[in-house]
Amino acid sequence: MKITEPINGIFKIEVPFERIYTAVFAVRLAEGYLLIDCATTAEDVDTHILPALRELGFADPPRALLLTHNHGDHAGGAARLQEHFPTMPIYAAEPPKSLPYLEIGEGDLLFDRLQVLHLPGHTRRSVGYLHLPSATLISGDCLQQRGVDKYVNGVRYPALYLQSISRLRTLPLRCILASHDYVPLGCCAVGAAEIAAYLDECEQDIAKDQ
Repeated sequence: MKITEPINGIFKIEVPFERIYTAVFAVRLAEGYLLIDCATTAEDVDTHILPALRELGFADPPRALLLTHNHGDHAGGAARLQEHFPTMPIYAAEPPKSLPYLEIGEGDLLFDRLQVLHLPGHTRRSVGYLHLPSATLISGDCLQQRGVDKYVNGVRYPALYLQSISRLRTLPLRCILASHDYVPLGCCAVGAAEIAAYLDECEQDIAKDQ
């Protein structure tokens, strides 16, 4: 487990997943914090996420769990988190398996600082979260570049993916934080030049197959 703070008030917890990792993000609020995604298993929650929250000084339950999509390496720990935090609501655009949730969609503003962006491509209803104070996009798996490790093509809907990339080019982003260390540009882009290169790489890898 590795904990960093790539953007002030946004903490990244790297939870091991096969030969790579899946990021869980803790976002500080004026009162408390949010979690974005929750890794793969109950063991991930117990051995990585909860110790990380203690290390960060987050003693209270999260105000909510926000999911980028319902794949197991991002949503698999949700049931275990709810066992630990029974009052914690789950916000999602895609139903998490066998759990109650609050449905979110394009443009929703959560906790006065995170705007929901519908960014299909990886899945049909994938979302990213735009952290308005820092203009940071927490993109989950919405931006894939050339994939990661054995997962070389995670784009199920290429046409929608290209539309999502085009849309992101119109936004005044200052940072992108992805959930995996994608090839070749990694998990983070800061500033206009890096963000443009990041989106170019995502687009070029898909466009060549069209």
